Amino acid sequence: IKRQSYLIIPVPVLVYTLVVQQAPIINCVLWSIFASLLAGYANSYLNKKKYMKPRHYVDAVYGGSVVIRITAVTAAAGIIISMIMMTGIGVKLGGILFMITGGHYFLTLLLCALLSLILGCGMPALPAYVITAAVMAPVLEDMGIPPIVVHYFIFLFSSLSTITPPVAISAYTAAGIAESDPLKTALQAVKIAGVGWIVPFMMVYSPPLAMMGTPFQIVAALIPTFIGGYAMARGLMYRRVPKPARLVFFIGGLMGIIPEYFTDILGMVVIVCAFLLERWLLKREARKV
Repeated sequence: IKRQSYLIIPVPVLVYTLVVQQAPIINCVLWSIFASLLAGYANSYLNKKKYMKPRHYVDAVYGGSVVIRITAVTAAAGIIISMIMMTGIGVKLGGILFMITGGHYFLTLLLCALLSLILGCGMPALPAYVITAAVMAPVLEDMGIPPIVVHYFIFLFSSLSTITPPVAISAYTAAGIAESDPLKTALQAVKIAGVGWIVPFMMVYSPPLAMMGTPFQIVAALIPTFIGGYAMARGLMYRRVPKPARLVFFIGGLMGIIPEYFTDILGMVVIVCAFLLERWLLKREARKV
């Protein structure tokens, strides 16, 4: 952090020109770029071991081309949103989905999650979230779900779309770096993010998970969720844990995540039993050896 601390300089410059000076966005961006170049040159001048040659600046500009691709996709998302608003298809589509589900909480949330995953195929999480929110957020808010929970739900599933086959951009990129099979990498990513598929649904039924409620309600909701998430991850990922114990861990974790006091307490009991079962099975295997 100490050696790379100069990289933070463009951020306050951008915030200052944007908030205090209230300059046009293009000017703010140009000033932050100038500040980053100046900071890099000053660092290379003071630190001879990291002297930046002209080719290093060329490489930095080439690395910034990634942002251009994301900007193009985001701009395209803006065009799509404008078309949705001007044609009124967003209202009609939301009404159709509401009619299909009959206003049922879970079915509407399931369709919203599916729509987020479909729109996220081949698209970064932010544009996918913006488009899905334009269509689905009003429907979910009309059902009485708090706006912060609605947008968290949509954004999280838009993010999960980048690791969901068949078009898992993040997982395929990681597979290229690791030189592994892309599909197996994507499936493993889905498995690792197992808890992430359940928590958004639970947040709708338990707003304290989104920090909405009294301190006692928030703590009472977060603690079982954290423990349940750990137990589910232990059941899904820990290969050294015997399979029977992994199944019990998964069941106990799922019960701990469900936002009900009875299921929380029962889930904690099941998780304790899972630890005892794991210990007993490992001792039995050790005796056989």
